[in-house]
Amino acid sequence: MAKKPVSQAGLHDVRVHIGRDSAGKIYVDPDPFWIYRHENEQVKWVCVQHHPHGNAKHPCFKVHFAGSPFDMKQLDGHALSGRRTSTAKDNRKYKYTVTVDQYHLDPEGGVKP
Repeated sequence: MAKKPVSQAGLHDVRVHIGRDSAGKIYVDPDPFWIYRHENEQVKWVCVQHHPHGNAKHPCFKVHFAGSPFDMKQLDGHALSGRRTSTAKDNRKYKYTVTVDQYHLDPEGGVKP
């Protein structure tokens, strides 16, 4: 089994790829994502679109949690979620919205013990 990448904060990265299919629809993979508290994991959102990747003014995508299990509620472009909050419930899925240009998708992600 391959080791997961470790970020500077000592957290293990679980990658969630964000792209658009040939019809232009947004997809995320995996959906849902799961992070494990005991593995000290965080999500790393990564754009897999074949285009010049955005900058701070024009990110490839935005991620927004209404009720986030992470300290970060909104992320722009290639970003890390950071640690899960102490109030995040185990074995629960959280809805979030991914925005690419004017298109939106509402996938899920969750936290396990």
